[in-house]
Amino acid sequence: MRRTVSKYGLLSREDSILFLRTKLPYAGILFDLFIEMESKFPVKISSIDLDFKSRDEIVDLLREASRNLISSREKVVLPLILDDAVSLLLRSIFTGSPDFLIISGRLYFLLNELSNFVAPFIEISVEELSVLCGGSGYEVRDPYMRMVEELEEESPGIRFNILRFMERADFLRAMGLGNRK
Repeated sequence: MRRTVSKYGLLSREDSILFLRTKLPYAGILFDLFIEMESKFPVKISSIDLDFKSRDEIVDLLREASRNLISSREKVVLPLILDDAVSLLLRSIFTGSPDFLIISGRLYFLLNELSNFVAPFIEISVEELSVLCGGSGYEVRDPYMRMVEELEEESPGIRFNILRFMERADFLRAMGLGNRK
């Protein structure tokens, strides 16, 4: 997580941070990891609790957060993980609508970067969180989340390959995101 924050320049010492907490089983673990990481820095961290209980509601979470917090001067930390970032990409491919994407730890809405929304957990998989939570599994109904699980079962490591692919300059240009990196 530290590497992700540093690699993509997601946060700085001057940032005031708003952490979005959900009711997902691993939400407490993500919050604790984040607080531990930031404890060495003089940053102000606040949090709000959102009533999201299922990974299937990620798009709803992003819609609500972007609508209500777009003008926030704080950096808004999204509790999204590797599986979420990949499922959002698959969703945009299969629906033809790139409404939300997580690229290089940043949230894009309709291909426009929402610069104050960051996702420092995008290199943490659901399996890693499951181990940290005592091995509890997560029932997934969302077809794109299921697709991510099936792809990973068939080709271990594919989620990370997709994540790296999303950072490639040719992919970014094809998505209309210009010459980043």
